[in-house]
Amino acid sequence: MKKFKSKTSYVMLCFVTVILGACVALPIVNGAAPGAIITVSIVAFLTFIFILDVFLGTTYRVSEDGKIDILCGRFFKSTLDIMTIRSIKRTNSPLAAPAPSLDRVELRLGKFDTVMVSPKDQLGFINELVKINPLIENCL
Repeated sequence: MKKFKSKTSYVMLCFVTVILGACVALPIVNGAAPGAIITVSIVAFLTFIFILDVFLGTTYRVSEDGKIDILCGRFFKSTLDIMTIRSIKRTNSPLAAPAPSLDRVELRLGKFDTVMVSPKDQLGFINELVKINPLIENCL
């Protein structure tokens, strides 16, 4: 089994941090009750911890039995059959995906399904997939 860490966009992480900071600052600026400020702060902090876990804990495991395990933090796991992958291409799509970077690879599965991932070692990741399924069309 080969393990590939995900590339992480610290710009995206900073953007999320600024938004969460604004969520905490806004009630303070507007003079909200201390209880409301504490509640918003706790929710923002827990949300930040969850997002940090997703950003830093996303990995892709390619096994010899033809499966990819996509682990996105502690709470999300998906398994794909490599033999269903038809093509691979690079993308910068901002659509939601288990990929904490916009430097992504789109895996086209079957007729209509796609999954975007962002392994640091994109070429090594693609080579592992093509070793298992040589019919994958590489559109890089």
